[in-house]
Amino acid sequence: MRGHRSSEKSGAPSFSIGDVIEADATAGVLASNDPAILPGTIVLAKAGWQTHAIVRASAIDRFDLKEIPEMTALAVLGTPAFTAYAGLAQIGKPQPGETLVVPAALGAVGTMVGQFGRIAGAWTVGIVSGPDEVAFARNELGFGAAVDHTLPDWPSRLAEACPDGIDVYFETIGGALWHMILPMLNDGARVVLSGTPAQYNHGYGGASQYQHPSTLQWLVNSAGTIGAIQPPKTDFAEFLAVVDESVRTGAIWHRIHVVEGLEHAAEAWLTAIDGPNYGGRIIQVTRNTAT
Repeated sequence: MRGHRSSEKSGAPSFSIGDVIEADATAGVLASNDPAILPGTIVLAKAGWQTHAIVRASAIDRFDLKEIPEMTALAVLGTPAFTAYAGLAQIGKPQPGETLVVPAALGAVGTMVGQFGRIAGAWTVGIVSGPDEVAFARNELGFGAAVDHTLPDWPSRLAEACPDGIDVYFETIGGALWHMILPMLNDGARVVLSGTPAQYNHGYGGASQYQHPSTLQWLVNSAGTIGAIQPPKTDFAEFLAVVDESVRTGAIWHRIHVVEGLEHAAEAWLTAIDGPNYGGRIIQVTRNTAT
């Protein structure tokens, strides 16, 4: 969403005034020209922030949601969850016994990164805000450790939580945090670039004390990997199969924050930026009337 709002080049096309805000949605099909998608079917599609949408069949990610409730589908099958899965599948590749660290660990992406990492057998460490978030990350999401970055001694706490260094780092913040993480990365570590919101307002030409060659030097010295996620290169059907099974067995847990009414969408988006966040925020636009 933040990338869409910027005129700077990013992984998402820029919005213009009057454009529909792009977003995943679950929706009831009212009419269909595709015989494989029948009226009354509940689908997961990129329908955007609107009450009704006309979409191509190719834009429907999942149709005939039966065993997973609509709200759950948005939480665990939508773009944030697929981003987490694709980033780990393509770049992170966590192995049993390795250490995986993700900041903003209770956000829509971070919650899934931690759980996919746990399922892979990695020791997962989440960076969160406040004691309540620490408890939630540990007790509900199954993180091996959670570190409260609002505490003055949190860098030492993070080091204690990662006694063997960091093998996989899922970057969702950037800025000063990245340069604190950098010395903790092991040789051959993998860094997944999901987002750098700490630097979004600087642009490519902005002066930042965090733009210096230490990252490149680490790559040279450690044979590490830094990569940006390319969702089209990950099999969505494979992702669906993994998540379906994990939800049914209880291996993946989620929490969602539902906001009633499209008129509150902008407010929900702004408060999601400010936090606190426990999973994704969902706008309930209308009640399903397709059936």
